[in-house]
Amino acid sequence: MDIGRYMLCAFVGLTSGIVFLVLSSRQLFRIFLPLITVPLMAQILRRIFGLPSNTPA
Repeated sequence: MDIGRYMLCAFVGLTSGIVFLVLSSRQLFRIFLPLITVPLMAQILRRIFGLPSNTPA
């Protein structure tokens, strides 16, 4: 296998890996976004309504 074909295979492999990671990260982002947002919203609501930080929202 010459160097040109090796470089082409490496480029195609890296590109497909990056595309796969980007597409799967979108799904993971959709799943984890509510899990990240809810605690942040709780902190914001505590500050708005003046609740102590140890009180569950």
